[in-house]
Amino acid sequence: MSTPRRRRRQAFAAGIAALVAAGSFTLVTGQAAQADDALPGDGTTSITAGASCWGIKQEHPASGDGIYFLNTAALERPTRVYCDMTTDGGGWVLVGRGREGWTFSSWGQGSGALVRDTVDGPEAFAPAALSTVRIDQLLGGTPLDELSDGIRLERSLNSSGSQRQDYRLLPDYQDWTWDLPAGEPLEGYIADGTTYAGGTTRDTGGTGTRRMWTYEWASHDNKKGFAYGSGVSGGSSSATNHLWTAGGEGYPIPFTRVWLRPEIANDQAGFTPIPAEGFDAEAVPSTLKNRSELAPWGVVGVDHTGESQIEPWKTNVLSLHVAGDRVYVGGRFTGVQQGPSATEVPQPYLAAFDLDGTWISTFRPEVEGRVWDIDTTPDGNLVIAGDFTSVNGAAGTAGMAKLDPDTGELVAGFKADFARTTGPMVVRTIDLDGDLIYAAGSFNRLTGANWGEIKVTNAANVSADNGRPGQWRPQPRSHVVDLDVSVDGTRVLLGGYFNRIVEDENHGYFGIVDASVGNPVPGIGAWQPSTTRAKYQQAVLDLGDGRIFTGGSEHNIQLWDWNRQNLLDAAITKAGGDTQAMEVVGDYAYVACHCGDWVYEGTNSWPTPTDYRSKEPINLVGRWDVETWNYDTSWYPSSLHGEYGEGIWTIDGDDEGCLWVGGDLKRGGWSGNEANDWLGGFARFCQDVANLQPPTEPTDFDVQVEGPGAVLTWGASTDDGGTVSYDVYRDDRVIASVWGTTFTDPDIAGENHTYTVRAVDPQGNRSSSPAPVAVNG
Repeated sequence: MSTPRRRRRQAFAAGIAALVAAGSFTLVTGQAAQADDALPGDGTTSITAGASCWGIKQEHPASGDGIYFLNTAALERPTRVYCDMTTDGGGWVLVGRGREGWTFSSWGQGSGALVRDTVDGPEAFAPAALSTVRIDQLLGGTPLDELSDGIRLERSLNSSGSQRQDYRLLPDYQDWTWDLPAGEPLEGYIADGTTYAGGTTRDTGGTGTRRMWTYEWASHDNKKGFAYGSGVSGGSSSATNHLWTAGGEGYPIPFTRVWLRPEIANDQAGFTPIPAEGFDAEAVPSTLKNRSELAPWGVVGVDHTGESQIEPWKTNVLSLHVAGDRVYVGGRFTGVQQGPSATEVPQPYLAAFDLDGTWISTFRPEVEGRVWDIDTTPDGNLVIAGDFTSVNGAAGTAGMAKLDPDTGELVAGFKADFARTTGPMVVRTIDLDGDLIYAAGSFNRLTGANWGEIKVTNAANVSADNGRPGQWRPQPRSHVVDLDVSVDGTRVLLGGYFNRIVEDENHGYFGIVDASVGNPVPGIGAWQPSTTRAKYQQAVLDLGDGRIFTGGSEHNIQLWDWNRQNLLDAAITKAGGDTQAMEVVGDYAYVACHCGDWVYEGTNSWPTPTDYRSKEPINLVGRWDVETWNYDTSWYPSSLHGEYGEGIWTIDGDDEGCLWVGGDLKRGGWSGNEANDWLGGFARFCQDVANLQPPTEPTDFDVQVEGPGAVLTWGASTDDGGTVSYDVYRDDRVIASVWGTTFTDPDIAGENHTYTVRAVDPQGNRSSSPAPVAVNG
């Protein structure tokens, strides 16, 4: 079947073949567009900005190659870009250019000014690229796979650059990404006028100039670019050669320019009129820093005494919990340490730190075994769970204990003693609902409060007050990794290695039981694992709005409706990547894993993700907007690194807006200063709060018609972040950004317009605006 998109691309490919055959491909020069006698939508001034290079060319066919202003609702203000107005009808925007050394980063490379102002020749060999955010704005919501022209690569064919190749990638994915070495699927590609099926952005295949590959190669000194295949000669490391090689390895990386042609007409820019009362102030949303805070202390060492093999095995931080002004860290560590070079202070399994990460030496419980989970009871005390055999030498404290959060002393009157007669015992996961502690793991005996020993099957609940066993006793038939009591208190989600609960296999691996006695909830739909191989789940959570979450093996992240009838969304992480923890902190759901490459959104297929809508970078932890369930690409903790590849296993947030994560973590940065880069099993990410306060509103706003133009004046705004600029609005859009307190719209003769102005600080916070003023030209 030939879809409309494929038909458009087939016609387009035929047109390109004709251009190549006729020798009519034009080399774009660096000459700027002229602004003389500016006309509406011609892009030669900020006031006459077009919606796209294509929109300008359609409305003003005589437009030549050069720098133009574009402006749409997505761009928010006039933005200068370089347009190719000649090739194949013109209307192309330049989004990147360079020879070897592309980073293919979502943040872009170099600056937008470099992309725009230095567009060709040896001066443009150092790669520069617009950010993914900017490219998304230029696309204006157009999916990549709906661009009939695809992504155009203009590659130098000879050492002087006098000959160029027109090479088109036809994406079979929707969202722009610079992560081309990840191997985004292509519907096909066009090389020298011939269309070929398949290929990926990592490697289209073929040989010679037909091939394009983007990944690093040791023989290229690990430099990336848009390389040719075998049989292409003329390469060297000369600073002026358009074909780069490190030595005599061949496969040169040519100087390449990357072009897109979104077809946004000038009258489809998406603007809305200025509100009658003016604009409200807008603060930039607070966000986490991508780099973790410096770690003054951490935990070190690993103790496997009396422990049977379990996943994770080499990780020393298994749990952390924020309570008030303290963070409690549990695991299999042997002590705490101040920085990477200090002497270890013995404090195994459980330690406390303040919110700056400094060890609290007055909290010194003596735990005999690993701490797998921590929570706070309604009376403000601490409950810990794990495989420990005793706490502070007291009997009746195996698997669970209740502690004073200040001293670590046992709280009198609480007893919940766990055991397992068929193997090692571990209470791996707990959750509190009111005055009940729900617990699960691997155990089959429980002695609580003044009760005698009772039989249980890997899950039970007890009173948070005294440990008396409750009535909740589900029977998951194997190890439980995580549980979560639903927000309404009626259900409990379970994830783990069990293939059934009681005899109900529909609740295997990801089970849903009632919160009163633990019976499997009837009417639950069939779970859909990502593979027929390992299916165990390691993180479950109720979002409280009819949506529930599970994640685990293989590499799955799943969002379901309340009764698991509909899989609302899914994602796969690859390579590496079983989901290991999930926690909602603020407006985001944080998902942790042992992943370090990409998350494929919109697919539940492993090991080969299919039909995904986007592929984005992820490193050990990422976050999704809870409301929209969109993956947030603005936060990417790329510097996080562990020692054994086991990833992050625990997440929590504090009242200061900081995110805490723990697991196999040894490095938070790559500055070269070990003291700054070191992590001891856990990391803290805090808000970037340099300035979230908008400037004051401009005062005494006035517009006067003088001659053919309108003169705008206003009183200066103030801002605690320093100097501000001003966005000048006309009718429905920003037409200029200025530093002073006046602006002249040069020619409004015979026209009616409405104006206002807003102050913008260096962080992007925007003031409120005066009510708009209407004038007749």
